[in-house]
Amino acid sequence: MSKYPGWKATNGIFYTIYGAPTYVIPVTKGSKFQGVAIVYANSDNPQVVFGKTKDEAFRNYKKLIASLGKVSGVTPQKGFEMKEIKGKVMRINDANLSNGYVFHLIVEGNAKRFSVDPGVNALSDVVLTNVGDRVVLKVMDMEEDIVPVDEFTNLDLPKK
Repeated sequence: MSKYPGWKATNGIFYTIYGAPTYVIPVTKGSKFQGVAIVYANSDNPQVVFGKTKDEAFRNYKKLIASLGKVSGVTPQKGFEMKEIKGKVMRINDANLSNGYVFHLIVEGNAKRFSVDPGVNALSDVVLTNVGDRVVLKVMDMEEDIVPVDEFTNLDLPKK
C-alpha cells in the first residue's frame, strides 16, 4: 500500500467467498478506519480490491471474481453476470449506518430484496424514490438474499 502513506493492513481473516480463497482485511491509518481490502488468495495470481465500506469492497470483489471466470476449479454458478432489473418500487426504506444511509427496496415482480449503499453514484436519486416509481437496477446476483445494487436509475425523476 505504498500509494497510501501511513495506511496499514490489520490482521486478515481467511474465508472461502464465492468459491474462492479470500482474505478480508480492515485497513487503518493510525487508529482511523480507512476501508476494507479483499484479497483473492490464489498463490499464482493474487489480486486485491478495496472499498471505503464493507459493502463497496464486497461489490468490487464480486466483480473481480465474476471477471476471472473459473476460480480455483470452481465454476461460477448461474448469476455471475450483470443483470438488469426493471419494475415499480413496491417498498423502500433506509437504514442509517455509521458509514451513511443504506436503502433497501423491493421491486414488483421480483422476489429478491435490493440494497443501495453510499458507494453507488446515484444515491441522490434513491433518496428521492417513492413507492410506485419505475426503476432500473443493475446487479450481479450471486444467489444472496439481499442483492447489492451496482447502478440505480429512477425513470420517474426529471432528467438531469
